Amino acid sequence: IEFCDYAMHGEKEVKEQLLQVCIQQEAPKKYFSYLQCFLNESNSDGCLAANGITRESLATCITTVDEKYKVMSGFADKSTWKSGRYASFNVFADDVAKYNVGGSPTFILNGVDVPTRRDSQSLLTTICGAFNTPPAECSQTLSSDSPSAGFGYSTTDAASAAAQCNPV
Repeated sequence: IEFCDYAMHGEKEVKEQLLQVCIQQEAPKKYFSYLQCFLNESNSDGCLAANGITRESLATCITTVDEKYKVMSGFADKSTWKSGRYASFNVFADDVAKYNVGGSPTFILNGVDVPTRRDSQSLLTTICGAFNTPPAECSQTLSSDSPSAGFGYSTTDAASAAAQCNPV
């Protein structure tokens, strides 16, 4: 999971993305468990503890990534924000440029930007469509409810789920 080169939801999102980048680097086997917890609870510290991750174990990574990509200094300097509205988050800027990412989410499958809806069933259908012989998991039926923007598992109606953000 990579993040766009901007954050639309303020300082909480910027800090959470920075934290998640470092969880993926320092404790990759625990990342999806952490993410599932965070989406349920929206409590970084509780989810770190639940997964046996300490902030201390991530501190060097957070400092290094923050300094290299100027994450928090960019957040403080609104002149660096996309369209003057969205904080820059340039950790994955090379891939954002390479794949011409214009919004979140963007789904890259086998190096190709593949259009798909945001709901679980559409993502499963898109992924399974890339197989010559789909695995048994592809026959599952998942939720077609689209997730809302922001943090958590809340859902929204289909009309707003098709909306795209394009801060250039």
